[in-house]
Amino acid sequence: MDLSQHTEDELFVLRNSSYINEEIKILVDIECKRRNIKLHIRDDIYKPYDPKVDNIKEPELELENIFLLILFPFFVFMSDRIRVKISYDGDKIKLKKYWLFISIGFLIWTVLIVLMVNYFFFTEMPSY
Repeated sequence: MDLSQHTEDELFVLRNSSYINEEIKILVDIECKRRNIKLHIRDDIYKPYDPKVDNIKEPELELENIFLLILFPFFVFMSDRIRVKISYDGDKIKLKKYWLFISIGFLIWTVLIVLMVNYFFFTEMPSY
């Protein structure tokens, strides 16, 4: 791989990318030594653009959708409207959060129903 035509910026991006193979990073280091370039000096400049840095905010579901999914997961028309909108946008992170909140809603309702059945059918009622 010939790296002699690449600029310093391109070498820096190649060296610091988490998606590049280690063998290519070694070749970039060799090219930097040949050109007498110090890439570690520029880390503070490019730190905000590093994909490993957590400065990128994940897309969130709207608060009203979260409440609807948790409180009424069994209303299919309502939850399906939210799912179709998220699927149409093509956002996989929001779709995973959608299924998380649907699952939480079903879990909460299942626990509530089990507790109510346990209380009303399996406890002795006091006789007056």
